Amino acid sequence: MDPHDDDVFTVSVSHLANADVISIDGVLDQFSAPQLQEVLLAATSVQARHLVLDLSSLSFLDSIGVNTMIANRGPWGARQGRTLVVVLPGTSPHRILDILALNEVIEILPSIEAAMESLSSDPDVA
Repeated sequence: MDPHDDDVFTVSVSHLANADVISIDGVLDQFSAPQLQEVLLAATSVQARHLVLDLSSLSFLDSIGVNTMIANRGPWGARQGRTLVVVLPGTSPHRILDILALNEVIEILPSIEAAMESLSSDPDVA
C-alpha cells in the first residue's frame, strides 16, 4: 500500500482583479508536484498580470514542491511586469520556506487580501 494513498491534492484557478490565483489544498510533494507543474506552465500563457500562489490550505510541502514553485518563477517573471506572490499563513509548510530563505526571492504574504493589496499598491507590480 502506498503511504500517499490518503494524501489529498487539489488545485483550483480563479481570477481576482489583475491576478490569477492558483489555490493548492493538501500535500505538495513528489507525487503531486507534476500536477502543479502543469497548472503553472499553463499560467505562463495567460494574460493576467500577476500570479498568486495560495498555499494557505497546504498541509505538507517538501523540497520537490518548493523546486516546482521556484522553477516556474523564471517563465512567469520573464514576462515584463508580471509578479509571483505566495500566500502562506504561519502554518507548518511555512517553516521550509523560512529555512530556505525564499522570502528573499519570492514575496510571501499571510493572506489573499494582503497579496492583492500588495499587488495593487506597489508601483513596481501594479
